[in-house]
Amino acid sequence: MNVLPQLRFWLAVGVVGGLGLGMARADEGAPPRGGEYRRPPQVLEELALAPHPLSLVVDASGRRVLVAEPADIVPLAQLTWPERRLYNLRYYPEASAAVRDADYAALGVCSVPVPGDVWEGSRCRWFERPADGSRLRHPLFSPDGSRLIFAELHREGLELRQVDLATPSGSVRPVAPVRLYDVLGAPCTFFPASPSGDDSLLCRVARPAPPAGTSPEPQGPVLRDSAAPALAEADSIDPRALLSSVVRVGLDGRVESLVEEGPWRRVELSPDGQRVLLERLGTTPDRFEVRSLTAASDGSAAIVRPLATRRGDPHEVTWRDDAPATLSWLEAETDVPGEVTDRLWCWPAPFEAAPRVLFSSKEMLERTRWGGGDLALVETRAAASSTRRRWAMDPSRSPERPPVLLATWSASLEDPAVPLTRPAAAGHEVVERSEDGRLWVRGGAAVGGPGDLPRPTLALQDPATGELEVRWRSPEGVYSRPVAVVGDAAGSGPRFLVAREAEGEPANLEVVSSGSPPRSVTGWTHPAPLLATARHQRLEYRRTDGLELTASLYLPPSHGTSEVPLPMIFWAYPQSFESRDLARRSARPEARSLRAEPLSPLLWLSRGYAVLEPDMPIVASPGGSANDRWREQLVADAEAAVAAAVATGTVDPGRIAVLGHSYGAHMAVALLAHTDLFRTGVAMAGAYNRTLTPFGFQEEPRSLWQAPEVYRRLSPFLDADRISEPLLLIHGLEDSQQATRPEQSERLFEALSFLGRPARLVLLPHEGHRPRGRESVLHLLWEVDRWLGLYLAPSADP
Repeated sequence: MNVLPQLRFWLAVGVVGGLGLGMARADEGAPPRGGEYRRPPQVLEELALAPHPLSLVVDASGRRVLVAEPADIVPLAQLTWPERRLYNLRYYPEASAAVRDADYAALGVCSVPVPGDVWEGSRCRWFERPADGSRLRHPLFSPDGSRLIFAELHREGLELRQVDLATPSGSVRPVAPVRLYDVLGAPCTFFPASPSGDDSLLCRVARPAPPAGTSPEPQGPVLRDSAAPALAEADSIDPRALLSSVVRVGLDGRVESLVEEGPWRRVELSPDGQRVLLERLGTTPDRFEVRSLTAASDGSAAIVRPLATRRGDPHEVTWRDDAPATLSWLEAETDVPGEVTDRLWCWPAPFEAAPRVLFSSKEMLERTRWGGGDLALVETRAAASSTRRRWAMDPSRSPERPPVLLATWSASLEDPAVPLTRPAAAGHEVVERSEDGRLWVRGGAAVGGPGDLPRPTLALQDPATGELEVRWRSPEGVYSRPVAVVGDAAGSGPRFLVAREAEGEPANLEVVSSGSPPRSVTGWTHPAPLLATARHQRLEYRRTDGLELTASLYLPPSHGTSEVPLPMIFWAYPQSFESRDLARRSARPEARSLRAEPLSPLLWLSRGYAVLEPDMPIVASPGGSANDRWREQLVADAEAAVAAAVATGTVDPGRIAVLGHSYGAHMAVALLAHTDLFRTGVAMAGAYNRTLTPFGFQEEPRSLWQAPEVYRRLSPFLDADRISEPLLLIHGLEDSQQATRPEQSERLFEALSFLGRPARLVLLPHEGHRPRGRESVLHLLWEVDRWLGLYLAPSADP
């Protein structure tokens, strides 16, 4: 890759935004200025900030569904709250709350129509937003669905709020003056429904907040010992971040203490509401406790440590969802030297009989779903591959009756038969079953012959034989995904809630059944009309080795087929597969609505660019790893995709930019180093030097010392001298992911600067792996928009 003559000037500037006090709208062609946040053109800003509501959960009755507007972008001031780390978690010490990316800006509830209901029009109502823009989290329906509970996050703490859904006003009001604790999980669970109707919650609460701006006194030195292999270093811990107590909170505001303050890693209420499972932080077998909530008013009686005498190390200790109070857990035991067996144990209260083994496997046990006294679904994973299996067994007759294999799939593909679940008591969920005992399962596999595109299906599966009966499938031309079974309609069988979307139409909820036309639940319009009218072409082509691939090519709505070819953005995320067959079966569905997410390349359709999103499979050789030939296949994928796009006549081959985030950023830099396909590149929050993550990385279990050549070939940092195209690097300064610390971008920028290559580094204060602050997101868009305009402008020499 020779340095282009027109790029003999070197743009090697490091920019750290956030030093200014305001934001300035971008001027077309204005030179970059450091120390001040900038705003992109208005059309980009409007697309990035457009709300996109989504559905979350259906209540136990099937009559109401919770909807929310995600808080994808928040004021940067909220990201400046003091943070601390607890191993790989981040939390706000003043609030005793976890740092999360999945908060909400607004909540609402939609009514699900029932047979005979003639109500038409909107069935949703949104509740009052916090006046100060506070984020919302942990929404819950009460057992009878008449109230909605959620937490409101403030800098001083998490406050508990409620909405009475039975009142027309639906006003938001506080529940009780408690500070919730969610550093180590959701803070509250409803007790089972009370005969008196006095609903209450089991909640974890935090001690009073420390004074703002103060740091805790050191409890001792930071110590590190190495006696066994480790994959990540442990951070120093503030002991106060681990402490919470457990209380009962009535919706009338009453608060009753149940469990004293302690380092509770997990607190789980039994389905009958009579006991609580506590797990202390640590690794000793006696870290688990079960306490009765009825034996004594202070909750201090009937303490048991049920797992202290087992040979293996118990993990995944939990309550059975379908029993009043039965513990279940997994243990890995070595029966024969060098051979490990995973076992699923159960132990019913009052814990007087001996525990019983329900399931054993030479494969790793990963998950158990419970579906009644006669059904449990167990998922296993093969240690030497990514193969998953789902088994059905009868817990009341196990291990005498052998389990039945229901499904087998690769981790690189979607689960072909995902069991649906329904809410049960005390926050638990059980498998959804038909009246004859079969499972309701959701699938996405092709329902026709080879080459058919994936279409979501809803089927009944017999747990005794594994036989599937498809009861519903998404109509052609739309993409309808089953959400829940919401009841039976007289004479027409089950009724399903589905999320229906199509090209140009956002996802909306509707109720479908075999005996009547669909009934709308929501009527949301597309938040970004420009994307609703974008043109989409599905490209089918082959790689040089014959592997069949697909790509989605998007064109601006106004672009005609006879017009001048467009500059194009190439955006992808490589995916590893164990075989060519699995790669072929990963076809992307059509009829999906385009969403204007803040980092989506589709935003640049509004600026006149085409966008290509191709498959980028990396296929393992028989007996080998996908990473052994990662570079060769990555280049072949990109060359085939670009050729297919150029062949349409709508793309200018001399004006293509490669963009990516995270693993996609790693891909972008590698393609700049090893191809001549692109004029420029933008890499956001990537890992470019794999020797900085020597204990394994994306789909690579081997260490640097076991596979040094793989680490070298997958480190585009070491090939920086082969990069001549201009490269824009963007990274959050607080990116805490092990593989993508900001030093990855800093060191690559330093290397390019030393080599005299055109590059620009943008570091975003207070941002993690994915920017969330409003000012940061808008500045990122300004940087990328300016960069693309600079190097892909029609007047630029090819």
